[in-house]
Amino acid sequence: LGRNMKERIRKFFMSEKFLPEKNVKIYAVDQWTRDDLVNKSFLNPDRRCLYPAIQIEYLLYKGEKKKNQIIVHGRIDPIKRIEDSINIFYNGTKNNPDYNLVIIGGTSPESEKYINRLKELIKKLKIKNRINIIQNPSFNEIKKGLLNSKILIDSQRDVNLTMTSIEAMAAGNIILSYKNSSNYKEILENGKYGYGFENAEEGSQVLGKILKKLKEGKSNNLPSVNRSKFFSREKFAGRIKEIVGDVK
Repeated sequence: LGRNMKERIRKFFMSEKFLPEKNVKIYAVDQWTRDDLVNKSFLNPDRRCLYPAIQIEYLLYKGEKKKNQIIVHGRIDPIKRIEDSINIFYNGTKNNPDYNLVIIGGTSPESEKYINRLKELIKKLKIKNRINIIQNPSFNEIKKGLLNSKILIDSQRDVNLTMTSIEAMAAGNIILSYKNSSNYKEILENGKYGYGFENAEEGSQVLGKILKKLKEGKSNNLPSVNRSKFFSREKFAGRIKEIVGDVK
């Protein structure tokens, strides 16, 4: 769905017709959504957030040798702003031309035209031999892509928490994310567990610095792998148990 349609759906379901009674306890999926409920729907959700349950145990990095590979993971759709990620890759790897980019994800009705636009950009930048687009991958293809990659670029803006960044962290990727997003603010804790940018130019500069650290052996992905475990199914079950205990 495009951004405008998503906003219309959000407004529809946030209308008074669908809002819960005032005495109903509300738990948001993440802080970003909680802020929306408070500021746009004038609700009073609990301060604790549920956060999603991700099957990270199937993706956990265990020291496997990685390729000089960067990845964009998630649905291939205009809302993902993958063209920004391609530009960040192009400019950020000028001193590291041995790095390749994998764009992997499911498709939507808008994907075919969008992929053609991306291919035109790739052709214009003359990096066709360094980019691979994988549509509608199997889980094993996703797992292989993530475990082989060193860095994930996420250029989607103004979005709540997504599982793709968590999966990438579990697989030992360094995350480079647009700052005004739940991914950067909550998953990465404002840069504690990864890197952020506010535009493609800054993203390219930060990517160059990350690659320099990797080359010098000064980058450690273990803290971000451990951070991903907060979103495991086990931790999710613990949060639910705590909430149910309070309700009782």
